[in-house]
Amino acid sequence: MDPEVHPDPHTFKYDRFVNPKKQFYRYGGKLKQYIMPFGAGHSICPERSFAINEMKIFVILMFTYFDMELVNPEEEIPPVEESSYGFGTVKPSHDIQFKYQL
Repeated sequence: MDPEVHPDPHTFKYDRFVNPKKQFYRYGGKLKQYIMPFGAGHSICPERSFAINEMKIFVILMFTYFDMELVNPEEEIPPVEESSYGFGTVKPSHDIQFKYQL
């Protein structure tokens, strides 16, 4: 969430991490690791591949078996709850209501 590393960090940019050659800088120096969701070094999560695959399977199954739609399509995307930075997936400040059916 550092604006020096990621310009405009509160805006969703679908292609922010798509280009593998993109460089990220902080304090004028190039960052070797600009995102570490599963830690690094001796404390890296040993089951990170399993966790990533489980998330992918969950999303695929949700989109395959359910029809989903927002209750209020005009509602804006809620801001991120800043207290959860650094502890895995960040969550929105309030719930987003949606309907689903098989």
